[in-house]
Amino acid sequence: RAMGADRGVTDLLLRDARVVDARGARDGRVDVLVRAGRIAVIGEHLDASAHGAADADVVSVSGRWLAPGLMNAHAHACLDGGPDPETVLHGESTTQTVVRSIARLEATLWAGVTTIRDVGGPGDTTIELASLIATGEVVGPHMLASGRVITMTGGHGWWIGRQADGPDAVRRATRKNLRAGATSIKLMATGGMMTTGRQAGQPQLTIEEMAAAVEEAHKREVPVAAHAESRVGVRNAILAGVDSVEHGHGGDQEIIELMLDRGTALVPTILSDR
Repeated sequence: RAMGADRGVTDLLLRDARVVDARGARDGRVDVLVRAGRIAVIGEHLDASAHGAADADVVSVSGRWLAPGLMNAHAHACLDGGPDPETVLHGESTTQTVVRSIARLEATLWAGVTTIRDVGGPGDTTIELASLIATGEVVGPHMLASGRVITMTGGHGWWIGRQADGPDAVRRATRKNLRAGATSIKLMATGGMMTTGRQAGQPQLTIEEMAAAVEEAHKREVPVAAHAESRVGVRNAILAGVDSVEHGHGGDQEIIELMLDRGTALVPTILSDR
């Protein structure tokens, strides 16, 4: 994406590409015209001027493959993907966290991932980074940002979270995240492997607590994700009405049927990448 002085997006004509879209690979090689950051026309031997883009930059891709941008539904731009993020964040200054996060976001975009959902970071950092990406001031993928996770006192991720106990407190924490600009809400239904002194899979936020968060978020049409690493945790999250279960360890056929019935998505952990 070429950014001008007014942060506009330059028209682009990609010549001689092999294209894969949602319907599979197209036969042969084609040209792709991109206008205002969106694909406008795909076809053979395109004349950009005929489509109102006489000043488009022309790039020959020499038969390379073009594919839709990838999406990562579970990311943490402020963490390094290592086994001990709690220690990493405690050992970083705010400036170090921001600079390293920007570098990860840029690397993510260049790897072909054009949209991410960031499900937890310190303070409002990820929300602010998402806004800077949207205005073109920082290079990175489009972000849905949860900001601070919502967890019980001392619960999983407390070191990057809002700690809340009881439905009213969780409702208040959700409202604070929404006020800060969160476009996703992240709840901790169970403990996790990366918080000192907490047992992974142990139930934490209750169904009633999570349901309060879901109600508040859905008023604003904001999706809700729940970290869950046990059967009981996954079931609690589903019954609370969350939109997605993260990790989902311990799920069985009954849980799958419940997810299908409630329309709950599963975001599994395939890889933690540094």
